[in-house]
Amino acid sequence: TLSIVRGNSITLTDNVNDADADSTNEIQRLSITGNVISLSDGGSSVTIPSSADNLGNHTATQNIDLATKKLVGNGGNLGVLIKNDGETRVENLPDYNPLTDNLYVVANSSGELHRVSILDLAAQIKLINEYPTGTVFCTPVPTAIVDVVNPTTGKTWMDRNLGASQVATSRTDVNAYGDLYQWGRLADGHQCRTSNTTNALSANDIPGNDNMIISSGSPYDWRVPQNHNLWQGVNGINNPCPNGYRLPTNAELHSEYQSWSSDDRAGAFSSPLKLPTAGCRLRSNGSLSLVGSYGFYWSSTVISGIFSRYLRITDTHVNMHENSRASLFSVRCIKD
Repeated sequence: TLSIVRGNSITLTDNVNDADADSTNEIQRLSITGNVISLSDGGSSVTIPSSADNLGNHTATQNIDLATKKLVGNGGNLGVLIKNDGETRVENLPDYNPLTDNLYVVANSSGELHRVSILDLAAQIKLINEYPTGTVFCTPVPTAIVDVVNPTTGKTWMDRNLGASQVATSRTDVNAYGDLYQWGRLADGHQCRTSNTTNALSANDIPGNDNMIISSGSPYDWRVPQNHNLWQGVNGINNPCPNGYRLPTNAELHSEYQSWSSDDRAGAFSSPLKLPTAGCRLRSNGSLSLVGSYGFYWSSTVISGIFSRYLRITDTHVNMHENSRASLFSVRCIKD
């Protein structure tokens, strides 16, 4: 007879002789007291660790019916409630205080769930809306819009390159390098340093893809025929800068470096703009070049019919040059 007695006791009564001559090995009682299992009449006891998981790891083979109960992890009444209609919620949470508490949502990223602050999410959406429609960001967070003023020229600039996650802490700060643009192109993804390449030139102002376009023949532009007005002013067709900002002109970049303490990369970094030597990508094959050694910054100015002007920063000098528009250089936006 097997009986379960109220109060965590199980009694197993054996009135049948097991047919041997030893009367001490007859199992008369199996009992459970607390976390101890005992066998009487010659038996022994086994103690179950009190801290052990009394469930272990199990795979459910049928639905779990919780009725009105909740999944509770601490013995309290705060837990997950699953209702008959499938509604799932956390019960008995303290009231939300908008003055002291933050709200969070759960976001799915590559199959993983992440907690995202509602306030942070709202700030990111607001920042995204400051950039042109269709902008592709190469980093999870858009480039912060923070002003810096050169007291000598009186001009206001963004304090970091487009695509940079921070202000440069050194001229070789990789987090301050940012993206690399072909002259006149929108931030359509081609500016990401690891973007794919294509040999297909574009006949449109917006190519419709995120590839860096290789150009190996005159006019050495990603767009044929060329358009000289793509980056002209805040209303430029493909101006990649946020609202109220634009590409600087050749004259504005020239005035900027004229105010520096030295005409070299040390002067560029010690200037109010803290320009890093972010390198470039070659128009012929898309390879990165001179990263950490030289800096190349586009202006909006076109010259010599097919080329555009840019600021070149090296270890020994700083000056304005011209280059083919299929080359990929840094962009530092100026406030209009």
